[in-house]
Formats: sequence, C-alpha cells, structure tokens
Amino acid sequence: MLRQCFLSPPAPDVVMSFEGKELNLENEVALPHGSIIELRCSEVGLFKFVGQPIIRCGNGQWNAPPPLCQPTSVQKNFSADAAPTITYNVVSGDAGITSSGQVVILPNSIIHFDCLWQRQDGNPNWTWTATHRQYPSAWAISAEERGWKYRLSIYYAKESDDGIFTCTTPKGHSNEVHVRVRSKPACEFPGEPAHGHVVPTKFHYDIGEMVTVECLHGFRVLGAPRLRCTSTGHWSSPLAHCRPIIYQS
Repeated sequence: MLRQCFLSPPAPDVVMSFEGKELNLENEVALPHGSIIELRCSEVGLFKFVGQPIIRCGNGQWNAPPPLCQPTSVQKNFSADAAPTITYNVVSGDAGITSSGQVVILPNSIIHFDCLWQRQDGNPNWTWTATHRQYPSAWAISAEERGWKYRLSIYYAKESDDGIFTCTTPKGHSNEVHVRVRSKPACEFPGEPAHGHVVPTKFHYDIGEMVTVECLHGFRVLGAPRLRCTSTGHWSSPLAHCRPIIYQS
C-alpha cells in the first residue's frame, strides 16, 4: 500500500486548498497518496510567492517543500531592498484568483497591473512571457498615483495574453503575477463512470466548481471522489471508476 503524506500548518500568509476547499490547519494531518495541494499567498501581489503553487503526495513524500510568502515594498515602507508590491484594477470585464494564485481574466477585459515603487528611486521594468504583442507600461497619469504606481495595462484580453508578468526594480528585486484569460464556462461535462454518476450534472461548469462521483449500491469509488474545474479548463483529476465491493463470507 502506498504511504500517506503528512501536511503541517502553512507558513504565515500562505493559503492551502485541497479538493477545491481552503484548509485551516491547526495541527498536522495525513493525506492519501496522490493528494494535490494548491497554494497561494493570502493576497496575490502583496507578497512575493516563493515555491511551487501545486504540490503532490507520492508514496509518503511531497514532491516539493512548502512555499513562503515574503513581504513586499508596501509592507517594508517602500524599502529599495524589498521586492515590489503588485496590485491590479479591473477597468472593465472581470477577474478573479484561483487556488494556486493565478489571476484569471475574462476575455475582452481591460486590467491595470501596478508595480508599487517610489519614483524617486528610479524606474522599474515590466517584462512578460506572452509573445504576440507588446504591453504599454509607464507611470500612472493621475497626480496622486504617478509618484508610486508603475503601470502595465492589458487591453481587451485574449487567451494569447496568458503568461507571467514580472516587475523588476532598479536594484534587481522582482515580483510577478501569473495571468490566465479564460471564458466562462470553463469545463465540459466530465462523463459518468460505469455503475455510477456525477453530481451535479450539467453541460458546462465554471472555474472552481466541483462535481462528486457517486457509485451505485454494491460499488465503491476508485480514484478521486471529487473533481474541481480548474482555470485551465480541465478537471483537477481523472474521472474515478466504480469498483464492485467484494464481500467476504
């Protein structure tokens, strides 16, 4: 039998999710082989996330150490030795945060990402991994913002805008946001196992929505009993099977 993994309460400001639900741990818990934990900072951009956003249990060991959420410029009194804080503002459309810390934007949205840095200390630099277009970046225009908000804008977002957007200060400290552009609904109906069904049954499911696999009498679930619709448009686990229960006389 494959061994369980033990999960300890997270570091300060780290949020853990399991099967689509946030965990509020006070003590160490044991989770079965194959368990997947999603992690993010309590406020994306306010902290610098250091580590892996998804960890998996494999025969008694997690595939990566737990992450940390490090304070950034706003919490460090705009110290030049801190990573910059990143905030975002949705001008039109909608955006949300996934359990693994991605900023998911609806298509055609307009969104501003602000790198918070004292202008008197020099200009930060925005870079990105998306390759299909350039993104305007400059100091904010309004008088109350132009001294400390270095802004990158995504206009009329498309799926080709997916990627990592990084702000780097003149001293080389950086912070980043992971962007996904996705329509709702995100996931198709996952199908039904032989001798069972999933609830709720719909044609489409929104990001973060859960389904539960239920087996008929005389069968038990083999695999993950609950699946979550992720921001990539895929389910968090393969569809479980229903296996006959063998009764011993």
